Amino acid sequence: MIKKLILILSFLFIADMGHTADHENYGRSNQNISFQNSNLCSQWDFEEGSGISSYSTYTSHVATFTGTVASMSGSVGKCWDFDETTTYGTVPDNADWNFGAGNFTVACDLYLDILDANSKEIITQASDTSNYTIFQFVDITGTGDYEFDFEAKSAGADVGYISTNIPTANKPKINHWYSCVWVRNGSTLKFYLNGVSQPMFVTTALGTLADIASPLYIGWIQIYKSSLLRWNGKIDRVRISKEAWTEGQVQFYSRGCHQ
Repeated sequence: MIKKLILILSFLFIADMGHTADHENYGRSNQNISFQNSNLCSQWDFEEGSGISSYSTYTSHVATFTGTVASMSGSVGKCWDFDETTTYGTVPDNADWNFGAGNFTVACDLYLDILDANSKEIITQASDTSNYTIFQFVDITGTGDYEFDFEAKSAGADVGYISTNIPTANKPKINHWYSCVWVRNGSTLKFYLNGVSQPMFVTTALGTLADIASPLYIGWIQIYKSSLLRWNGKIDRVRISKEAWTEGQVQFYSRGCHQ
């Protein structure tokens, strides 16, 4: 009788776990989080270890790296280490990067090697100084007031300039991993640092983003040609999705970052 009871309870426990996974609609793949939905455009986990390319584990988009990029221990598994001087990644242009006025999520884990007065580009796409979409880490005031920013222009018009207003106690530090997630839902852009929504300062409200005929860049913006704008540190678990992640998805993703 006891054995039968144990078997029944075990069956119910396993069935409940399966139901929960189906209900949440996301899971883990090779210790890296994949959200199983048709709107996930790319998922780069940088697990290749050697070579100059990283293959999206969810789509066919290939990130090709230039310069001295090294495979290192990441927030989960391995990551790519950027040296600021020569290193950046490029992904061929694709309709997946054309967000327009639609919802999107851009997520990654970041590790800072240095803090200085230069902007650190994270994910960018730009054809010229009048058409660009930028996710960056920047010293806004030049005095060590570091913020995560989103900037976008279309045909020379600002269509989004929104920055975080992170409390001093939570300011990013060197030699730490940070989970960073930008989520557009309608006319609102939210930024999550380690799963916590941060106060936002809106200079220009979100509009329709440009359809830019340019590669997607990881760790640099090519239109300004300055090595000082390259990322200095590590990048891991890059995700791009044409949907607004829920709070639950953001939390689940952020818990995967080994801080």
